Amino acid sequence: MINRLTPKHSAVAASIVQILLLAGYSMLPILTGNGADLINPCCSWLSFQAVFAVGSWWFVTSRVFDPYVLFLLCATLFNAGHAFLEVVNAEYSGLLGGRFSDMTVAKTLFYCLAALSVLHLGALLARCRDAQSSNTNETANLERACCFVGLLLLAISAFSTFLMLRNLLMVTGESGYIAMFDREKAVGFSAAHRVMMGFFAPGMFILAVGTRKHRCVSLFLAVLMLAFALAMFTVGSRWQGGMPLVAFAWLWHRSIKRLPPFALVFAGAVMVFLLFPAIALLRKDSGIDRYSIAAFGDALAHTSNPAIAAVEEMGRSMATVAHTLELVPDVRPFDHGRSYLWALFTVMPGVFWDLHPTTAAGVPSAWLVETVSPWTAARGGGLGYSFIAEAYLNFGLLGGLAAIALTGFLFSSLFRWAEHSGNVVNLVLIGCMLPPIMFYSRSEAALLVRYLTWYALIPYFMIHVWCRLLRRSS
Repeated sequence: MINRLTPKHSAVAASIVQILLLAGYSMLPILTGNGADLINPCCSWLSFQAVFAVGSWWFVTSRVFDPYVLFLLCATLFNAGHAFLEVVNAEYSGLLGGRFSDMTVAKTLFYCLAALSVLHLGALLARCRDAQSSNTNETANLERACCFVGLLLLAISAFSTFLMLRNLLMVTGESGYIAMFDREKAVGFSAAHRVMMGFFAPGMFILAVGTRKHRCVSLFLAVLMLAFALAMFTVGSRWQGGMPLVAFAWLWHRSIKRLPPFALVFAGAVMVFLLFPAIALLRKDSGIDRYSIAAFGDALAHTSNPAIAAVEEMGRSMATVAHTLELVPDVRPFDHGRSYLWALFTVMPGVFWDLHPTTAAGVPSAWLVETVSPWTAARGGGLGYSFIAEAYLNFGLLGGLAAIALTGFLFSSLFRWAEHSGNVVNLVLIGCMLPPIMFYSRSEAALLVRYLTWYALIPYFMIHVWCRLLRRSS
């Protein structure tokens, strides 16, 4: 029966099941109440929803190593990670660290359950249409354009990347990871190196695809990408190193050579459940000794269960949703789309102002940390944010869920377009978009719009311009 279903019919069937699940979830407050009695059912159903989402996506697309699944996993771990620990009765600090009332915890869990459900429903609905496949006969020109643009971006970013990594290694080696936030923020033209460094990973992605017929060059680029990720891990920036590495692996898997499923699962588990918890401990220390293998082993030895520690730390991002539900609209009124509107202005570089207009207007993450943790804000730190919290901040409960469903629909439609376009450059575009999209699960629209524009859309436009020039010259 399953094999006879077309992808469109599979998506329709999965969407119907998700709608029925949503109807069932909506009955939970009626059946259990809104207080502490709602917490355990929400944790259980959040765990079930995560399994259903990944399973139904495989049922529809026959793939798991997929941009949407990567975003979904990040969204689930960051906004519902503690629910999984409750279900398996793990030993950890408790739901949201015990810092919120049972009522707030219950409301947060229920809203995250609804949000992740409508996110997946939106993604499934985007698959309910017939796919529009196309092919291109310009593969040679596109690959030549990728080589040129990739080399250009690497040339632009290489010096800035070296300089930034050297400075970060020196600062964190002397004073630890927190020293990165104690330093004065780069603004105006002093931020140029940071902007240029952002082109390094896209340059690697584009050049790897452009040279995919030259396996030795592609392997060299893979080693260089791994070295970059390890350097970011060394300074304590796990996601800034991990997400480009995952995106590079996906792009390699889709456009160069298929990677073995076991290798993907093993490498992902080692990175998230072993490497990340050790880095979280090591980056609290200072001194050159923290870079040694012995220090890494000692950090793992002092972690009773690295996997639980990793999920617990990621799940703390759900606190941003809890704070937002508590503070809005009692302390701060709904934004009614203002934070999304200001996010559009981030496409303009910050070199023309001492303080970018979007930052001056007040992004949600800055407002939250200044409100609930002024000490952290004063030191340049933050709590992160959540696309779920930002949707509620702008449009309230029902409007926020509608915005999240639209997010799932748009992401799924974008990924599907790239898959069926028959154009390798569209896969490159998704590869460049993937790191900021994954990070969006624990951030806000302002970061997403800037990174998508500068480090995905602009390189994509450059490739097509160069390809058109090559076509005219031939």
